[in-house]
Amino acid sequence: METVRAERVRYRRDEARRLARTDIHEILGNDRRRRVMERLRRDDFLALSDLSAAIAAAEAGESPPPRRVRRSVYASLHQTHLPKLDSMGVVAYDADAKVVRYEPGAERVIAAMDAVESTGTVDRWAWSYLALSVLALLSFLAHVAGVSTPTFLATHHWQGIVLSVLAVSAAYHCGRRRSVRR
Repeated sequence: METVRAERVRYRRDEARRLARTDIHEILGNDRRRRVMERLRRDDFLALSDLSAAIAAAEAGESPPPRRVRRSVYASLHQTHLPKLDSMGVVAYDADAKVVRYEPGAERVIAAMDAVESTGTVDRWAWSYLALSVLALLSFLAHVAGVSTPTFLATHHWQGIVLSVLAVSAAYHCGRRRSVRR
């Protein structure tokens, strides 16, 4: 029996190393699976009832959560999400004992979660594009309103500069995203 268990653990560790980027995106793309991973980051062993109550409270925005929300979360975790995470080698889910445990594959998922949280890439790029767009719009409105500009830099020069910076930023961002995917 111990040999079978050791083989299963070794197989799960090998599968965890092979966890594809698309698998990580699939895990993090679902709110409940992401919350499972967040919760397991703090407690590496949980009863399904405790896990579902915590996720239901987060979804409902109240503690304790309404019974129907708690039941819905419990059922979806038990029937769908935990078996899927177990098959991916991210958690070990014992459906009979109704307990879930952190597995080696979870480390890559947690690292991906941490990378997204720490970089804030989406927010930073969104704010820079917004700022450049507002500058271009203000420059255009000043030109339409006939506001005089300093003679050393005409309005159309400002617009050209802002649009050039926007284009270069967008090209850099797109190129960087493409290289990250490889």
